[in-house]
Amino acid sequence: MDPSHQVLLVLVGIMAAAMPGLLLYASARKTIVRMNHEMAKRRDVEHELRISESRLREAMQGTETGLWEWNPQSGEFYLDTVWFTMLGHKADTMPHTFETFESLLHPDDRAAALKVVENIIDERRERFEMEFRMRCGDGSYRWILSKGRLLETDTAGNVSRLIGIHTNITEQKMAQEALHESEQRFRRLVAQSPVAIQVHDIDGKLVLSNPAHARLYALNEQTIAELYDKYNVRQDEQARRLGVMPYIEKAYKGEDVIFPPYEYDGIDTLKTLNFKNPVSRKCWVQSHGFPLKDEHGKITSVVFMSENITEHKKSEQEVINYQRRLKDVASELARAEEKERRNIATDLHDHVGQSLAVLRMQLAAAMGKTTDPAVVNALDDVSESLRQAIQETRNIMYDISSPMLNELGLCAAISEWLKVHVADKHGLQTQFNDDGEDKPLCVDTRAILFRNVRELLVNVVKHAAAQRVSVDVARTGDNIAITVEDDGCGANLDMDTKQQMQGRGFGLFSVEERMRDMGGSLAIESTPGHGFRATIIAPLEFE
Repeated sequence: MDPSHQVLLVLVGIMAAAMPGLLLYASARKTIVRMNHEMAKRRDVEHELRISESRLREAMQGTETGLWEWNPQSGEFYLDTVWFTMLGHKADTMPHTFETFESLLHPDDRAAALKVVENIIDERRERFEMEFRMRCGDGSYRWILSKGRLLETDTAGNVSRLIGIHTNITEQKMAQEALHESEQRFRRLVAQSPVAIQVHDIDGKLVLSNPAHARLYALNEQTIAELYDKYNVRQDEQARRLGVMPYIEKAYKGEDVIFPPYEYDGIDTLKTLNFKNPVSRKCWVQSHGFPLKDEHGKITSVVFMSENITEHKKSEQEVINYQRRLKDVASELARAEEKERRNIATDLHDHVGQSLAVLRMQLAAAMGKTTDPAVVNALDDVSESLRQAIQETRNIMYDISSPMLNELGLCAAISEWLKVHVADKHGLQTQFNDDGEDKPLCVDTRAILFRNVRELLVNVVKHAAAQRVSVDVARTGDNIAITVEDDGCGANLDMDTKQQMQGRGFGLFSVEERMRDMGGSLAIESTPGHGFRATIIAPLEFE
């Protein structure tokens, strides 16, 4: 038995002798035995604890996690060798005191760290942790995470022993700072981007938008706050009506999509969602959507980036209107040209042609009144010249405006021109087909179509090296379709048209422009060595 316990028993015996009652002595002795047992158990626990601490210190050797122990009452401060190795200091040259620890704290962290220590002691916290920077042997600093617990207090309740571990977390802190800086850059990028950015979660709810988004739709702060609460891009009825919902869903399926331009009315959507403060506007928008994925490739959100193209659309519409006016003017010029051609052809026929014909008749009458061979021969020469002049005049009249076109119509004029100027003049085999359907056209339109067909046939004669050419005229619904097809050398339409067609380019361009001006079209089909097929289509004109 411990000597102190023996003394205590003697004292208790004396007190028992002095005081009546054997029961009191027995009770006191039982209490002393229990105290003795508890103290022995405590010594065993402390022994096991120190063995565990010793083993833990040995296990931590060579790592960047070590142990510390501090007795605020005695000032004893223990730091294991891991701590010194981690910071690049020599353990045998630095005293194990709290002052040593304090002196190595980063100036910016010292006050906060000491305040935590003070609170630990004052408030007797059982567990605690804190982060701070410590100066290394080379003057640099490392981040340390210190975790600890209150292990003992003295009889007065004061903290007498604190113990814990310290870990080098410099790399983790640097990674956190890099991540934080990356997040800050991302936020600055989003905030300062001139392009409107919206981020929606997987369900379609708005989770992030930038100032450019507010500017795009003229939203105020209250409206934006309501957007986060009420708006869902996957339930946008206006987007559904505008036909852009399929593009939104493609982005949610993992595709990178560019939306067609659309005119979005912000007020309409806000009113539909019963916004308290529906402040917005209507504007033309060009949007781009793409998904954001995690490290496993799972879609976590979808981003939509939008630009205001209202001014661009206005300019585009102005250009379209200007082009429409130009086409109207071009059409009017074409009609005026055809009308003037008819007038000129009529004047040539009524005045020049008739005058030449009358003059030849008069010359023939004069030839009957003379018998002088020399005069007769001279008059014959003049008569032949007049005949040729009359023929040339007729040819000019026909080139300017076909009399057949005005008298018998488009199909008759094309058929005649095909025979006279292609078959008879150039020796090509020709074929003309008319489906016989009614094809109502005004005089000016007939003239433009005849001119275009003639241009196509001239191209065949000059450039196709063809043996055969055909023209088909048919009614297709409310349109007239005229097809000119040859069996010539053809062309490679995938290459430069003007170069491959050996001069056809300008004529075809003129035909295409005239057809477009009148609301029609020109379609070309050709391959090298397999002929050339051109089809002009124009709307019929009903009263």
